[in-house]
Amino acid sequence: MAPAKETEGALTARVLGSMKMPEATGGFKADKELLLQPLHEDGVVRAFCSGCGNCLEIHEKGAMVLAKLAKAEVPVSWEGCYFEAERCQLCADQYQGVALKKI
Repeated sequence: MAPAKETEGALTARVLGSMKMPEATGGFKADKELLLQPLHEDGVVRAFCSGCGNCLEIHEKGAMVLAKLAKAEVPVSWEGCYFEAERCQLCADQYQGVALKKI
């Protein structure tokens, strides 16, 4: 009897590992100290998710997309600003409930 064929998804998970979406329990608060830290090379602003607690650096193009989702005017400088979302791409399929806020 021939061995069962491994599905493509199972093979990928076995070889590369798998990653679960973080649980979006909500109620997370942004850490002001983290928001004030210097950004890396391409980052222009941070996005914090109150759903799963993750904080990501966002590049210019991504910041424009989030500003549109937040229905916010793009500031002259992103310094002193951050995005806060109810859900992000790590805990949901897309950003939800996005707002542009001052640190």
